[in-house]
Amino acid sequence: MQQQEQRLGPKIPRAIRKTHTTNGIPLKPYDSQIIKIHGNTKTDPNICDTVKGCAGRCWGCYARHSPGVLFQRIDFDTPVSQILDKASLRWDCMNLMFTRPDLRWVRIGVMGDPSFDWPLTVETAEVIAETGLTPVIITKFWRMPTHAELTRLALAGAVIHWSVIPGYDEHPKRSVRSRRILDMLYKLHQMSDLENIFIRLCTFLWDRSHADGALLWEAQDYFAEEAKRHGWRIIETPWKMEANDPRWEFVDREEYHKAHSYADWDKVGRKQTAGALYFTGNPETEKDTWAIGCVTKCTVCPNQCGTEKTL
Repeated sequence: MQQQEQRLGPKIPRAIRKTHTTNGIPLKPYDSQIIKIHGNTKTDPNICDTVKGCAGRCWGCYARHSPGVLFQRIDFDTPVSQILDKASLRWDCMNLMFTRPDLRWVRIGVMGDPSFDWPLTVETAEVIAETGLTPVIITKFWRMPTHAELTRLALAGAVIHWSVIPGYDEHPKRSVRSRRILDMLYKLHQMSDLENIFIRLCTFLWDRSHADGALLWEAQDYFAEEAKRHGWRIIETPWKMEANDPRWEFVDREEYHKAHSYADWDKVGRKQTAGALYFTGNPETEKDTWAIGCVTKCTVCPNQCGTEKTL
């Protein structure tokens, strides 16, 4: 009999699958449209999606609860591949280079997870790279790329961010999935001389006096230290907790406070955060630090998802 994996920490439930609004109106998946480079209220105009929507159902996912998703009654839990028009994407890239020569990269993965369609994501990254821009792919690796796709990403000079959420992404000592992802990232790192791997670590101030909180802290810290061991940097994203988040019982509640909006720093929202734990500098000036703080609007960030480095 195959031995089951032991868990290191509690099982964090997925958010409930949404198919209707609170008024009973059916939700509809995203339309499949031509991939376009654009911006939003937090970012510069250098983002795009190969897949819209995500089946991960992570509690607190900013995209899942964004105004556009709610107002348009989108079934976000159904990922939908978008359409690659190479000529259109090349034009967008060239337009970005002429209008914003300071932006030398394009983010893939904002309103969905690119891993739900690796063939499309890889081909999109290649088109972006052909124009001289760097493709930056942000994913939770719900699905794994093939070795051939990994090789093509390396040849395209793609930068990969693994979005790690402790509790969903378990300690590699207990999780085959986490071990597979780390092994795959190590192989990709070995394929390139570029700084092409970042651990986008979503952090929580776990209550270490609580048995499960201590285990979640151990897992979170493991990912940070594992990144350091491989010479990778982390991009720390302090998690913003909703009132009904199931992780409240495992965090140090006394250290949480109302979170500011990235779009308008003077605005305080309903979510709460404990702030950055690994990044301790000024997020608008600090560069080349091992821990990058993703705590500002993209427009003022000096690191640009790790693509800006002076060392």
